[in-house]
Amino acid sequence: MLQSGVYTLTHLLRGRRGTEVFTGGHAAGDLFVLLDGVSRRGLPLSRIGASLHHRLVGRGGELRDAATNVATLVGRDLMPYAVAHLTLAGEVGGGDIDVSWVRRTRVGGVLLDGTGDVPLSEDEERYELVVYDGADNLLRTVTDLSAPAFTYTAAMQAEDFPSGGPGRIAVWQISAQVGRGFEASADLAFAP
Repeated sequence: MLQSGVYTLTHLLRGRRGTEVFTGGHAAGDLFVLLDGVSRRGLPLSRIGASLHHRLVGRGGELRDAATNVATLVGRDLMPYAVAHLTLAGEVGGGDIDVSWVRRTRVGGVLLDGTGDVPLSEDEERYELVVYDGADNLLRTVTDLSAPAFTYTAAMQAEDFPSGGPGRIAVWQISAQVGRGFEASADLAFAP
């Protein structure tokens, strides 16, 4: 703390433990809240989707003067991390595209020798893949994928993009408790 109420934050480690999806959108001069002495309280899975009403009161403020906020519990700490190394191999619009990715884990993901697979922290290995057009309109959904790979055939591309692209492929790992995890996506660039 440089002077009363002014902090300089340096050497922040961003995007840890699956939080890379929240790292954008911050700039110098943004406000932050210094949390000290916060404890975590577990809630049963049955509370996911429930709304909580709360009021945030600053130092010297009155509870009765604070606005009531509503938060819906989504179970973010149970959501699978975004898959890594999402790769599209092949010719967009001219042949099959092999889509592949690497599974990540929320629990016990350290590879001691730097090789192998991380443990599966979900009930089963499941993925969902979605194809969008350039305006993010849904074109195709593929559910119940049990391996980190999918072949987007030339016939599927012709059906989804009769006039060409652009487009996007998104992949999520699925949790039996909360559904889709965090998204990873890659652009489809069709040749002119």
